[in-house]
Amino acid sequence: MLPPKQQQFWPVHPQPLPDELFSSWLIRLAHGNGLKVQSFYGGWLGRSVEIWNRDIDRLAPPDLISALSSSTGIPEPTLTSHTCRSFAGIISEDLPVGGHTDWLMPLQVYHRTRNGFGLMFCRACLREDREPYFRRQWRLAFITCCTRHCQVLLDRCSNCQSPVQPHRADMVRRRGLADQVTMTRCARCGQDLRRGALPCSTSATLIDFQRRLEGAMRDGYVDFAGNSNLHSVLFFGGLRAIAKGLLTLRKMAGGAKVTSAGLESLPLQDRTDLLVDLADVIDDWPASFLKRCKSAARPFITFTRDNPTLPYWFYRVCDAELRRDVPRISDEEVAYIEAHIEWLDGRFSLARARAIFGRDLAPALSRSRTAVGQEDAEVLIAGIDHRVAVTHGQERLDHLRDKVVFVTGRVLGLSQRRLAGLRLEDAIEAAADSADERSALVPSTPPELRDYFVWYKNEVRPKYPSADIEPWLFLASGPRGQMSESLIGSRFMRAVRFADMSRRIKNFAHWTFVERTPKQPDSLQGTQQPGGSPTFG
Repeated sequence: MLPPKQQQFWPVHPQPLPDELFSSWLIRLAHGNGLKVQSFYGGWLGRSVEIWNRDIDRLAPPDLISALSSSTGIPEPTLTSHTCRSFAGIISEDLPVGGHTDWLMPLQVYHRTRNGFGLMFCRACLREDREPYFRRQWRLAFITCCTRHCQVLLDRCSNCQSPVQPHRADMVRRRGLADQVTMTRCARCGQDLRRGALPCSTSATLIDFQRRLEGAMRDGYVDFAGNSNLHSVLFFGGLRAIAKGLLTLRKMAGGAKVTSAGLESLPLQDRTDLLVDLADVIDDWPASFLKRCKSAARPFITFTRDNPTLPYWFYRVCDAELRRDVPRISDEEVAYIEAHIEWLDGRFSLARARAIFGRDLAPALSRSRTAVGQEDAEVLIAGIDHRVAVTHGQERLDHLRDKVVFVTGRVLGLSQRRLAGLRLEDAIEAAADSADERSALVPSTPPELRDYFVWYKNEVRPKYPSADIEPWLFLASGPRGQMSESLIGSRFMRAVRFADMSRRIKNFAHWTFVERTPKQPDSLQGTQQPGGSPTFG
């Protein structure tokens, strides 16, 4: 719980310096008011509230920003612009609070200490600063040198090889505040990070390349690949895909180790070498890129694997130049791979098939796509009936609802999105003049489906809390009344796994795929009304 907004400013409230990292400003704020970092924020927030046991530059809660703004007079947008959250929309579409983020170096926080080398620094910059501080861009994986001093960055204490932890620098002395306290002291050995020989100069190629990247971040666009106004997110997205592919080529050649955590966790020297390669590829795009791809056995897969949203400027080159004909996989091989993956994991996964067998089954499965047979449909519904018989309360009610949702999608060939948008009034209209009892285990025609609607409308739907206030046909049990399309998909795949049908029913689209002939009535497909909900003929 953060303290209430302050009525008066703190005695010292320094303005953030150019490109200063949020945590660096927090440290200067505490030291400026004459206290150690832990004492200052412990006294303000209370000992039960911690801000240093996480990556505060990445998290930066809005209520903390608001409270700091009230106590310092610095506008909230200004403080937010010094956090890593400000990289969202520049180097990547979003910056999640937790988990992996492209291009952002991990700190590997453990309690209030850091085990990762996710904060770098330029010794010459810190020496020149009138008041030393850490820069925001020193958290980025593609920043490995200082373009001002043309020197490589450092990511650890040169004396004890410990990670940089400026928020613990004033803990070297147990009592009191040092006369000249500075965040540039190593938190472990007390060595001043500014001391020591300056690092060696880096190559002009890397300097020019990094200046180009800094310009893309500053302007939000770049002139590249025939596009004079290429958005920076698309530019950096393509760069990361190329970098991952180059790492894979190195691994195949026995070069640098490729970790599962990604290129952001590579040692500084390995990232520097990788960026030199990347600079060479980008400088003569796409000729240099295609030249490097000649040594790869499967270049298209190498550079596009595990990247579902590649930017067009990069993908069009891969699609036009790197695709190579491969032997068509046989139906027997597809069946064997599916069975083996299901035996290993309990369900089939295209990603696991690629990882273990090196084969992409997506084209083969799309060629062989046929409607789920009535017998398989009855097996799935029987599995749901079994769950109904062994569960109680809300869980049992949700299984009963799921039956109607899945059958509706199957008979009418509706997507998850259209199912989520069905309204109760459409079901009532469809149920008019229908029998009161269900006439089939798994309906296969609209009249049989109407009978399901009568039963569902009278016996199942009224038991949901929001039944009287929501217009939607299918309701969720949580606070949101409407059943979302993602919930429909997850509930369906759960039912498929319970029924051991994951090899025969791939996904919801496979379940709702209905082979029709021109002679079949249009009523099987439903008709779209102006409001966006189908009716049933």
